Amino acid sequence: MMRCLWCNRPGADVREIVVTTVNRFGASPRQETLAVHPEHEQALRAFNERVRRFGGLFLVLVGVCLGSALLLELVLLRMSPAYGTVGIGLAVALLGGLIAAFPFATPETITWLGGRTSMRLARGAGAALVTAGILVAAIPAL
Repeated sequence: MMRCLWCNRPGADVREIVVTTVNRFGASPRQETLAVHPEHEQALRAFNERVRRFGGLFLVLVGVCLGSALLLELVLLRMSPAYGTVGIGLAVALLGGLIAAFPFATPETITWLGGRTSMRLARGAGAALVTAGILVAAIPAL
């Protein structure tokens, strides 16, 4: 019995659909056959289209975020070592916001947990990173 890629539950009504997917780097479009319950097909197709459209952009933005965090950290450390944690906190919060806005999980996580649960897990991790970043950035004020 096949498992639905969206909810990760097996079922007799799970059917195979063909969608255009991309690799983990948001490139190389290809046709892939996925198993999904009929009631989850529209949600899976919508999520797949979002990954196709924004997957590459997400990776570029993560790189920009991490690179700018490093530069900000160096500038803040030169200004005052006490403000170094502000840069770290802002970078972590920004990265968390990015992950919450684009809740893309790895293909292995989606296969293991299903698309819906993976997306919720990524959004939760993004929210946790935003909270942690705000707390770290607020340390100098305490």
